[in-house]
Amino acid sequence: MRIPAAHAVAGLAAIAAITAGGYAAMTLCDAPKSSVCDSVAAYITSQPDIAAGDFEGTVLQNVDGRLGSPIDGAVPQTLGVDFEDNEADYESFKDALRDKFRPSPALYKAMAEQVLYGEIEIASPQEYGIHALMSTSGSASCTSYMFFESEAGKNAELISQKPESIADEACLNARTAYLATIGDESGFVSDFIGDDPSGEAIAITPWNGKDWQSSCHVDVVFEQSTDAAGRKARGKLASAKAGNGPEIEFRN
Repeated sequence: MRIPAAHAVAGLAAIAAITAGGYAAMTLCDAPKSSVCDSVAAYITSQPDIAAGDFEGTVLQNVDGRLGSPIDGAVPQTLGVDFEDNEADYESFKDALRDKFRPSPALYKAMAEQVLYGEIEIASPQEYGIHALMSTSGSASCTSYMFFESEAGKNAELISQKPESIADEACLNARTAYLATIGDESGFVSDFIGDDPSGEAIAITPWNGKDWQSSCHVDVVFEQSTDAAGRKARGKLASAKAGNGPEIEFRN
């Protein structure tokens, strides 16, 4: 949703309200990363409506936030508007970013370029640690992600690499993707939708406080069905299997 330019000041004030309440999600231990996805696969299988294929939206959207779910995300804080024609608001917004996160020169330059276009959001799993600055623009509503890390008493620094699951993507549309707290760590969660309703997948890329770790994924396959109009539809759950790496193995 676009914020009217007249409300930009309210967006600036919202920066100060970013706290540790942003995202919370699944438990991560020292076992192989696929164990995280194993817990997600088991949870998907245990849910009667998902097992029956009787739900709206994607699997990730339905698993996220349920009681007992290993994934519990939240909507990022919307902070600004398209500043291309609002130079004064743009400068004030950059100052607010600088005051909140104390970015290094390299991060500040990247932030200033990222917020030039589109709706701006910042996701912060915790007050300090990894953050994502997202800008959504264009007729396709494509979202670009920039990641940075903050530490108390130090300048926030740009994270130059993206999570493995979106490393080759300039921007994302028609996909759910966000930061999450994973136990005591953070990570990035995204989904992939097949060409028809019978295949979906969830990819998880943990962050260890220094680098992105190897991804794991859950391939979710439903039986093929048809609706009353004869169109392809989602049937009962056939399988939900975890694997290492961002590769998606389901086939439609």
